[in-house]
Amino acid sequence: MKASGANGLNEAINRFDRKIRLARASELAVSGRLLEAEALLISKERFPDTWDELDLLARIRVREGKFADALKLWNRGASMPTRSATAHACIASLQTYAAAKFKRDRQIFIVLWALWSSVVVGVVAVFLLRGLR
Repeated sequence: MKASGANGLNEAINRFDRKIRLARASELAVSGRLLEAEALLISKERFPDTWDELDLLARIRVREGKFADALKLWNRGASMPTRSATAHACIASLQTYAAAKFKRDRQIFIVLWALWSSVVVGVVAVFLLRGLR
């Protein structure tokens, strides 16, 4: 009986420790200290295996611009029966965001390329006109 009581106490302590670590990692992530938050979630001995840990780590990855890593983490969370719908919603949201970001980045690239091209053409025209005099 004492052994099962000790196991129950150890499990409770481990759950409490995980919740405290998750709360601190969340606090660090919100304040922009992403590497410190990540270090609390991942160690050599363990990788996040609860939905809350996977979700927070995926959100950190999104803030770092590592969309593929975030998708992998949420896909892992999608295999958890109780969180499947939430994970799929996160995945859909990220795909929408990534598509919009790609489109916006592409438009910015096109505008910058057009400006750069105009400057080059202008400089070449000035040199040609000066050379013709």
